[in-house]
Amino acid sequence: MRVLPYLSKSKHLDGVVITFNDITDLKHLNQHLQLLSYAIEQSPIGIAIFNVKGEAEYVNPKMVEQTGRTQDELYGIRLENLYPDSFNELHANIWAKVKSGERWIEELENTRKNGDPYWERVTILPITDRHGDVIHYLRMSEDITDRKKTESLLMESEMLSAVGQLAAGIAHEIRNPLTALKGFNKLMQAGAPNSAYLDIMDSELDRINTIVSELLFLSKPRSVEFEDKNIISIIRDVCSLLETQAIINNVEIVKQLEVEKYTVRCVEHQLKQVFINLVKNAIEAMPNGGKITISAELIDSSILIGIRDEGHGIPDKIQAKIGQPFFTTKEKGTGLGLMVSQKIIQNHDGNMTIRSKMNEGTVVKIRL
Repeated sequence: MRVLPYLSKSKHLDGVVITFNDITDLKHLNQHLQLLSYAIEQSPIGIAIFNVKGEAEYVNPKMVEQTGRTQDELYGIRLENLYPDSFNELHANIWAKVKSGERWIEELENTRKNGDPYWERVTILPITDRHGDVIHYLRMSEDITDRKKTESLLMESEMLSAVGQLAAGIAHEIRNPLTALKGFNKLMQAGAPNSAYLDIMDSELDRINTIVSELLFLSKPRSVEFEDKNIISIIRDVCSLLETQAIINNVEIVKQLEVEKYTVRCVEHQLKQVFINLVKNAIEAMPNGGKITISAELIDSSILIGIRDEGHGIPDKIQAKIGQPFFTTKEKGTGLGLMVSQKIIQNHDGNMTIRSKMNEGTVVKIRL
């Protein structure tokens, strides 16, 4: 409300003029802005707003806590200066993506000001005006350090479980070539040398060495490093490792590999762990024997790997629970194998799907 005097020509006060403006919408807007301000300030996620030059113009208290820096240190800081030098490789790709109007999401390892390492899930997206022009960039970061530690422990636990379950099969696998070596050695000692025996002995020794190497490869702790590896070779190694267990259970492993070489950026021992889990599940799903079909085909710029069994299948009512922690259909299962496997595939920018029909079997498809 506004009140103004109304004066006559002789400058005498003849009355007043009262004007009213409806400010209901403005009041509501101020309330919304205040609520939004409270939400951002109290958010459990670190929030920062960068200008078009890439300099921070606003940071909330959670981001101050995450980085261990003060607000004064964060104001004006450039995005690349929040991370170690290794981040510079991603920097150009990030800006190229968000400037084109897309959002960028990644899990990154960072370091607080005091040197403590931590993991965060970072989302960066453009803020546009009513004309669609980018005027600022919004950065949101969630501290996932505890989750990463838990995932690492689960993977190590599942790895140890897989190695333990393989021990019996590997002992049987090693015993077979040793029996052949002992037999041929006795023949040679009996004065009946034959070059064919030596060739077989060399072959069996190589197989023993391969099996032992695979066991050591799975059990030995190592840093996680992505390398270019032939995924087909990884599949063949796993099939070779589990072949004896399959034979003992009257299961035939059939390989339908349309390609002999396809390179993926991966952590080899983690992918081996996934394939071991899946093939062992397929074997155990066929207590009366059957056939496991492992396929690999190229689709666009990806490789699609399928593992199909002829087991009893999974009931429809529990299929949605498959992959949840501690849910298992096995008497002695932990329920962690599939969950860990799915996480490993996600970390490799892939996806894994499971389809099953009762009395027909289950097929797992992995796309990398």
